[in-house]
Amino acid sequence: MSVVLQEIIMITAVEVDIITLVALITAAVGGSYLGATVANKVNKLKIKFGMSLVLFVSVILMILQHLKLELL
Repeated sequence: MSVVLQEIIMITAVEVDIITLVALITAAVGGSYLGATVANKVNKLKIKFGMSLVLFVSVILMILQHLKLELL
């Protein structure tokens, strides 16, 4: 119930085009369904390794940006 209330407040506070709203909701539902389907078929260890690798690269890029070193 609280999520619905938050979304109603957000939609009334921020002007959102109905086409954009429907497109975002559709993409979120489709992405969550597709992601759950794929995640159930993939080895859990591979998912953990992939997520760890992406987080590690993100941390390195954040540190480089903090130190003002442009890599990308």
